[in-house]
Amino acid sequence: MAMSLHTRHLIPVLLCVAAGVQAAQAAQAAQAAQAAQAAQATQTPAEVSAAPPLPARWVSRKFSLTFLGFTSHYSCDGLRDNLHDILLYLGARKQDLDLREVGCVRLIGPSPLPRVDGTFSVLVPVSEIKPSDVLAPALPQHDAGTADAMPLPAQWHSVDLIRSMDYTFDLTDNCELLEQVKRQILPLVSSRNLNYTSVCVPYTETVGDVTFRLEVLEPLPPVQAARDR
Repeated sequence: MAMSLHTRHLIPVLLCVAAGVQAAQAAQAAQAAQAAQAAQATQTPAEVSAAPPLPARWVSRKFSLTFLGFTSHYSCDGLRDNLHDILLYLGARKQDLDLREVGCVRLIGPSPLPRVDGTFSVLVPVSEIKPSDVLAPALPQHDAGTADAMPLPAQWHSVDLIRSMDYTFDLTDNCELLEQVKRQILPLVSSRNLNYTSVCVPYTETVGDVTFRLEVLEPLPPVQAARDR
């Protein structure tokens, strides 16, 4: 049966209306997702600590970092000490954090290509542990707060890496190291809501603000963990 002239004109109108409705719904969904992300990113430390604890396990990590910089220069032990402090702030377990200097050609003073190999344990939410992950060995039983026989209750903790290290860390000379930490170390730890800003220019001291804020996973204090069970 032939389609009437009125019907032929109505179909494009209806299609345009349907497309408009779909576009509006998609825009509303995107705005809701952005609002949720913004709310999560602006949580205060009190709100983060008040969140329900996450079951987590200690997982072993390995890395090898050769410092490649133009502005800054490190001795092997200087690079090791800086990485030791950074890893602790990023949630590494202190008791089995092991860093070793490798291939250092100078006993004193900056080395051309200082390298540090390391192993450490970091908390990972049980739901995010991969089959390839290696669970960290249990610590002695007297350290009940970090025993690994069962998943541990953990919480997200806000860390301002720059403010935490400003008493030992000269930011104007360490911009390049922070960039390498972001690329090579940060993917090995459990973190979220990273706020990082820095522009490293070779042979030039960093001028302006350097930002390295994020949330890392840490075990609940024993008293709070017992109360939340």
